[in-house]
Amino acid sequence: MINGHKHQLVSKRIFLFLIIVSLVILAGCSKDKNDISDRGILYIKTSLEDIEGELESVRVVVKNANNPLEEYIETKNIGTADKNVVFCFDNLKKGISYNIVVTAYTGNNIPVFQGSASALPTMTGSIVEITLLEFVEKPVQFPGKTIEIYYKCPHRVPTIWVWEHEGIPISENMGYSWDTQPEMKKVVDDWYVFEITGEYLSTPPKALKMIFNRDHSTETTRYPAETGWYDGIVWYDEAPYQIPGSGHYPDIPADKVNNTIYQAFYWNSAPDLWKRLESNIPRFAEIGITSMWLPPAGK
Repeated sequence: MINGHKHQLVSKRIFLFLIIVSLVILAGCSKDKNDISDRGILYIKTSLEDIEGELESVRVVVKNANNPLEEYIETKNIGTADKNVVFCFDNLKKGISYNIVVTAYTGNNIPVFQGSASALPTMTGSIVEITLLEFVEKPVQFPGKTIEIYYKCPHRVPTIWVWEHEGIPISENMGYSWDTQPEMKKVVDDWYVFEITGEYLSTPPKALKMIFNRDHSTETTRYPAETGWYDGIVWYDEAPYQIPGSGHYPDIPADKVNNTIYQAFYWNSAPDLWKRLESNIPRFAEIGITSMWLPPAGK
């Protein structure tokens, strides 16, 4: 009798456990169904036939009108045969208005036309057709960091003309012309700087080509396109001059291998001497000099 009673208790517990598990599963399915019913679809069709010239891509930004943090972005390339592109956003909240901004781009991520609308997503899918007729006069801000170009010019304030290699005409897009080149801003001693913000660069930036104009023009290329210091001959990734008030000289590495010539320049001590030595580097290499130490004068 005792064993039979235990068997009945175990059977009841197992049956009760199965009921609880079933309820949990049903509750989960019911919840998923409700979640799905709360979501809607939005189709966005862009009308680009009236736009003259070649376009490269279309970018759509869909943003919750009540919650700007809920944002969806999609970009598509444009085919040569058909300029119209359809976008589908299928996980939007029903009953909530979404703001839509569509931008068309030429090559090099330059925006040219823009259109906007708002819509409510539905289960079957709202179809919103946006005609891009509003001209974008200024490039929108693209993600990307600011690049600073430093240049050493001991004679006078230099000007700069800069563009991307097979890419964006930076100076032109910033509103300058060859006859109205911007003057660079002085930093320290004979060093000047020119700042290029992300809106005027490709993403990621391409190699920068530039012409510095002083007593004579100097053309150079900065690759990769990063902040850098150019003394007229050599590019540096870090400032090669002493920062006023820092009280120390740049560090000199303990050694330099791989048969390369190393130069430590100290711009506040005998710069003409170092310049003459630097101009003879090919000759030094020919006679077998593989390393060179140029300590600051008087130290």
